[in-house]
Formats: sequence, C-alpha cells, structure tokens
Amino acid sequence: MGNNTQVIVFLIDNQSYAIPLHNVDRIIRAVEITPLPKAPETVSGVIDYHGTLIPVLSMRKRLNLAPREITANDRFILAKTGRRTVILIADEVAGLTEIPGDRIVPAKNIVKEPAIEGIIRGEDGIIYIYDLNTFFILGEEEMLDTAIHRMKKEK
Repeated sequence: MGNNTQVIVFLIDNQSYAIPLHNVDRIIRAVEITPLPKAPETVSGVIDYHGTLIPVLSMRKRLNLAPREITANDRFILAKTGRRTVILIADEVAGLTEIPGDRIVPAKNIVKEPAIEGIIRGEDGIIYIYDLNTFFILGEEEMLDTAIHRMKKEK
C-alpha cells in the first residue's frame, strides 16, 4: 500500500478501526442525535453542526454489531467522504498513529466488509482500516440525500 499513512484509531466494542487522517476534520463529544425518517438504517440520524445537518453513521449497524445507547463518553468523528461530511460514532478514540504502508495487508480476501480496505496488526491487536468512501451501499446515499432534503424543507 505504499508510503506511511497517518490514521485516527478508534474503538467500537474493543475492536480497533482506523480512518486516514486526511479524512478527519475533528473529534467532538457525543451530542443528542435527531432522528432522520426514511434514511438508510445505517444512519442513526443527524446533528446540526454550525447550521449544517450532518448525518451520523452507525458503524455498529454496518458491521452487524450489537446496538447500544450513545453515552456522554462516546466520541463523534467528523470526517469527509468523497461527497459529504459525516459523523462516525466511536466508543473511544485511541489517537493518531502512523502506519508503514508495507505493513498494511489488503483486506479484500480476508474480510467480507467491502469498506475495510486494509488490516494491520497493532500492538494491541488487529486494526481494520476503513474506507469511508465505500460506507454506503447501492441506493443508500440517494436515500440519505432525499431524507435530508425532506427534513430541511420541513424546518
């Protein structure tokens, strides 16, 4: 996978995931999420962030993990995909790390989740490198656009 990659490592159910630093805008404390009717099930809702409705994505749902209530200790990772700004819910953010590109193993033949683009063995176990550009499956992004547009019209 080439050169060193800086990633933000975060945990969900004690499993480490990472997204490239260049996708991350900031990390904020969890806040109340407003439900978004008719959005894909992987969208927990939206938050109003400085006047913009930002969709909150549930990696738990995408990865078929047990649901749990968001707590005040959770963190929201404000990140950019190729098309939009989104928020990921993390149980905890472990921090920034730099991964040598030659230690990243392509994931396509190892895991069935297409958005996991790479795997690395870290000090505390395996870290799955997530590609936010492939979070949505067929039709979900259009459903999300429609749901957000409908919510804006109702305000």
